[in-house]
Amino acid sequence: MTSIIFSLISLGILDSLNPASIATLLVLLPLVRKRWHSLIYIFGTLITYLLIGLSLYYGVDRYLKNFLVQISGRYSMWIAITELVLGIAAVIGLIVFVVMIIRKIKNPGQKDLDMFSVKSAAPYFLVGLSITATLSDAPTAIPYFGFIGVLVANPQPFLVTAASLLLYCFLYILPILILYIIYNKIQNEKFTRIQIGFKNFINKASLYVIPVILLVVGAWLSVDGLYRLL
Repeated sequence: MTSIIFSLISLGILDSLNPASIATLLVLLPLVRKRWHSLIYIFGTLITYLLIGLSLYYGVDRYLKNFLVQISGRYSMWIAITELVLGIAAVIGLIVFVVMIIRKIKNPGQKDLDMFSVKSAAPYFLVGLSITATLSDAPTAIPYFGFIGVLVANPQPFLVTAASLLLYCFLYILPILILYIIYNKIQNEKFTRIQIGFKNFINKASLYVIPVILLVVGAWLSVDGLYRLL
């Protein structure tokens, strides 16, 4: 039990230092219709992370893997065609962004692409964002996998295991929860300047990062789709 407590605290704190979730909340704070709506994203992240941990601990991923293998074998051709279509769509998106970059270079005074032109974020959007963002971060959650490994090596009753994972997930969201509290307590000009600066940085960086992502995704989908068809 001592090893579980030690791992929970050390790995939980390490895992909580997640720049992506902090950056996401910084963007969301000025967009939510009501301040408490930010809590939907925060606790949606906690619940999703907890469910991921429970499913991994009890081996649900093995059953899911078998199901995906069966689907992949049965509908291989349709999967290949879908990958090719998505790959072509990604390449078209890449061309569009390259044209935008060229226009931006030729016309320095042109308005930057605004990735955050949406004026408000609805609660259902926050729920979807918390789920998708957490799932996308899960494959890189090495500390979380390490903690689950400790739980597997030290079997405990279900309630103890669930409580341990819940505490770990609470540590994981603690920095963004603190950020939310700070935002509500000291929402001043300095904090607003930080938000605006971060937003401008993302807007400028996205114009060059997105084409690279589209290139990688488009190439991978196209190659994998062709490989399945041949």
